[in-house]
Amino acid sequence: MTSVVFLATVLLTSTTASCPQKWLFTDSTTSAQFINLKSKQNNTITAQQVNSTQQCQSSTAPYQTYSFSKLKIVGGAVAGSEFVTVNLIDPTYFSTPTCPKPWGFAWSCQYTPLGFFQVDLSGTPFALPDGNESWSTTGYEELQRNVTCDARNQTCTGYCGGVCGNCYLGVNPSASETYLPFNLTVIDRAAFDCVLPKYKCSGGTCQMVPANSGTGVTRDECEQACLDPQNSTYKCDTTRGYPRCIPWPGGVSLQHCNTLCKKE
Repeated sequence: MTSVVFLATVLLTSTTASCPQKWLFTDSTTSAQFINLKSKQNNTITAQQVNSTQQCQSSTAPYQTYSFSKLKIVGGAVAGSEFVTVNLIDPTYFSTPTCPKPWGFAWSCQYTPLGFFQVDLSGTPFALPDGNESWSTTGYEELQRNVTCDARNQTCTGYCGGVCGNCYLGVNPSASETYLPFNLTVIDRAAFDCVLPKYKCSGGTCQMVPANSGTGVTRDECEQACLDPQNSTYKCDTTRGYPRCIPWPGGVSLQHCNTLCKKE
C-alpha cells in the first residue's frame, strides 16, 4: 500500500523577543538533533507487545504501552524551513528499543479498536500537517479508526483496530522497519528559527554564525548573496508573516537590516 507524506500550509505565529530553546536537543557525541517532547506520558502508543518468540507484532501477544521522550530530526532543521522531517521509529528515546513501534501508531487484532496512541507536540514549534487526516489505516474486518486533534493540531489521540488493523503516520510500517520519515509543519517561526544555525557570506562562501547572535540569514539566502555579491545589501521583508532579512539591491547592511527587523 502506497502512502504519501502530508504537508499543509499553516499560519505562522509572529516573531517574539524570547527564544524558547527547550524543544531542541543536540546529542553531544553524535551531533544528532532531536525534538524534546514535553510530556513522555502524553506521547505513548498501546499495541500488542513482543510475544514469547520475540515477534514484534503478534495477534496473540498481550497489550503494552510504549512511550517516547524525543523524536529524531533527519531533515529540514534549517532556519526558514517550513517543516522538519523526523524518523518516527528511531529507537534512541523509545521505552522498548529492542522492538520499536512508530510514534503515532496503533494496532490490534481483536475486531475492536483496542490499539491506542496519543501524541503531544505542545511546547514545540511543530504540528501535525493535516490534523486527524494525517493518519492512514490498513487492515481487515471491521477496521475502525477514531482520531481527534486540538485546534492547533499539536495534540491528538486515536483508537484503531481490526483483524488485524492499524493506523499510522507516513508509510505503513513493517515489523523490521528502522526508518520511517514524516514531515512535521512549523507553526511558530520565532521559536523554530531562533535556535537553528544562520549564515553570512564571507569570502564567497557561507559561514555559520551563532543562532542567537542577532545576525545572519538562512542558508538559501546566504547562498543567493554569495552568488550575486553586488546584491549583498538587505531589506527587512515581512511577506511571509514574520520579519527576515533578504538580499536586496540598494538595501542596507546585514547588521542594520537585523536591527530594523527586530523592531517589526
